[in-house]
Amino acid sequence: MLWYLENCENTVLELYRRLLQMKNAGWFKNANGILIGRTFSKESISDFTYEDALHKTFDDLNIPVIYDVDFGHVPPQLTLINGSFAKFEYESGKGKIKQELV
Repeated sequence: MLWYLENCENTVLELYRRLLQMKNAGWFKNANGILIGRTFSKESISDFTYEDALHKTFDDLNIPVIYDVDFGHVPPQLTLINGSFAKFEYESGKGKIKQELV
């Protein structure tokens, strides 16, 4: 399972709370990787950063988490297809995704 998520308008703390709720509810239990789309909302709050929110949520899952991916509300916007079979590769700061409908 490859999750792709984005944060349109939540603050860093709101994003962290939402991701933590999803994690505690078991949503990421069978995940093989997580892609996070680029966001406008990266402003730190009390020295708690966007990256802190992602690390505190996902580090113990021991799966790849790639953020600032080209989908969501910030251009350029790659279209991803819900329910497709996908393979994502990432190396040296560049990624590619192959989706198949079966």
